[in-house]
Amino acid sequence: MSRNNHCRHRLLILSTFFVMILSPETRAQWYGDPTINNAVCIAPKMQSAPVVCTDGSGGAIIAWEDTRGTSKDIYAQHFNSYGAPQWTQNGVLICGAPGDVQNLVIFSDGSGGAFLIWADIRAGAGEHDIYAQRINSSGTSLWTANGVPVCTARWRQRWISAHPDGTGGIFIAWQDERGNDFDIYAQRINGSGAALWTADGIPVCTATDVQKYPKLCPDGSGGIIIAWSDERGVESDIYAQRISGSGTVQWTANGIPVSTAPEHQWIAEICDDGSGGALIVWTDRRYISTNGTDIYAQRIDGSGSSLWAASGIPICAASGDQAGARVHGDGIGGMFIIFHENGTGLIAQRVNPSGTLLWSTNGVRVCTASGGQADHRFCNDGSGGIIITWQDGRGDWDIYAQRISGNGSIQWAATGTPVCTATGFQDNPSICADGSGGAIIAWWDDRGSTIDIYASAIRSSGSLVPVELSAFSATAAAGNVVLRWETVAELNNRGFEIQRRSETDGVWQKIGFVDGRGNGNTGGTYAFTDRQSGEVKPHPLLFYRLRQIDFDGSFTYSPVVRVEAVGRTQATILLDPYPNPGTAYVFIPFTLTHERPLTIRFCNMAGRMVLSVCESAVFAGGSHALMVPTARLAPGTYFVTLSTGLWRQTKKVTIVR
Repeated sequence: MSRNNHCRHRLLILSTFFVMILSPETRAQWYGDPTINNAVCIAPKMQSAPVVCTDGSGGAIIAWEDTRGTSKDIYAQHFNSYGAPQWTQNGVLICGAPGDVQNLVIFSDGSGGAFLIWADIRAGAGEHDIYAQRINSSGTSLWTANGVPVCTARWRQRWISAHPDGTGGIFIAWQDERGNDFDIYAQRINGSGAALWTADGIPVCTATDVQKYPKLCPDGSGGIIIAWSDERGVESDIYAQRISGSGTVQWTANGIPVSTAPEHQWIAEICDDGSGGALIVWTDRRYISTNGTDIYAQRIDGSGSSLWAASGIPICAASGDQAGARVHGDGIGGMFIIFHENGTGLIAQRVNPSGTLLWSTNGVRVCTASGGQADHRFCNDGSGGIIITWQDGRGDWDIYAQRISGNGSIQWAATGTPVCTATGFQDNPSICADGSGGAIIAWWDDRGSTIDIYASAIRSSGSLVPVELSAFSATAAAGNVVLRWETVAELNNRGFEIQRRSETDGVWQKIGFVDGRGNGNTGGTYAFTDRQSGEVKPHPLLFYRLRQIDFDGSFTYSPVVRVEAVGRTQATILLDPYPNPGTAYVFIPFTLTHERPLTIRFCNMAGRMVLSVCESAVFAGGSHALMVPTARLAPGTYFVTLSTGLWRQTKKVTIVR
């Protein structure tokens, strides 16, 4: 599918009644056109697997795997809340060690920087080890160059899961092959990059056969709870373990069973319940022969006891296949769950701490468009709901998003809001909350000759721009013009400069300023009355626009609206100067219907100003006659021009001696 490309400038997105206006003067910021977006990295070769976390100030830190060098390395970039990149163009190098990296994950460090954890093969083929790095808000690596070793035990360590420890460090768990099969290990790194537990990690589960795909969450007491897929039995089951902050196993050695139902259970996801326990979700094949794969869940308390039905409760047991669940806590002991239905559509569900499904029986459909939705991620919106992003197949492959309220109501278009619809394929989206009800989304993008990294911000309203207008109008009323406009959402909005021009004068004039709502998010209604419009009777069309200005000085122009000034009373009348010819002085007579600022100038026959009588001086309504001494004027003929910014009148006068 082909799409038009536009100049890379920020847009104001308005209702379908208005045309989008582009400003060539706009500074770097989040672009409002889903065919443009913000380039994070367009370096040579391929950039992929982006991950994103909040910077704690409305912006985001984005990291990715990058092949511009001789191997696959790690780079990162910081975008502030306005969408301006803060670090070196195309990112700063985080790890350039020999060998490729993989499994990159990122978390905010709570101080404006980030933790990055990954596996790489710098030790040689087949030796996947775990490394970590911490970067500050300036993009400086705070630990050993190319990362501190988390685990360099023999063979492969991968499938990383991590979470900040709440005291400046981070917990890390992984799938480990140092034994005869895959096991689960974990480590804790402090804020200085030092390992706090046994070198190369502590064993979480070394039971027979394979344990894989670990996921962890905090336990609320300085430790963690880890869940994984476990093949110690006949089929794959779900097990879990709790580890204290000092690295001590808290439950039965090798973990407690979460679900040992018939057939396979695998790919566990986990979040804390806010009460020392955890909520665990997985894909379940217990009814595969009659119903396909389903989504099940369990809640366990701090002692490892199951709080819901044995082997879990069904989150969705509809016919067909449900899989690929992802979870986030809802902040009040329950959780949100997003999963695939039949490999295409996305379904959302919310569960309370008692295991009750709060939305429709089999969940809420995230997007009603055909073509399929895949590779989804989501975050909390800060208002009790969630924002979901995904790769969308309705065209080529694009990036879309949706917001769902806490009660399960779809907040944006039923088919989702387009985040990126540029040419080529877009894939692998990552998301973080912006702290103002919206989110920042990054993805890999092949709109160019190679695969690059792009990003965009989406506001709580579903708009891609900080200030979204839903209406803007101009109406003639009682000899004036009344401007009215409405915003759907506002972020960092200092206010609106009102500008006007006449039908014959192409120069825009500032006529007022209206303060914005700052970070109102919910939008607002505005009005401004132009009380100088009556002067333009000779030019009956007036044109208006808004210059929306952010706190950082960035700005965007609105569409232009116009109004006819038919039937207005001429507000300013310039009469013939006298005496004419004049000698030592000349009078400039004029009449005003109301108080207004005026500029009066003498210009020679070539149009060059030779004398300024007044510049925007305010005169009261009524008749006036200014006496102008002519000693500074050489004998000759001059144009006397009276202007008010919109309208200009000119008379001739001759000076003699």
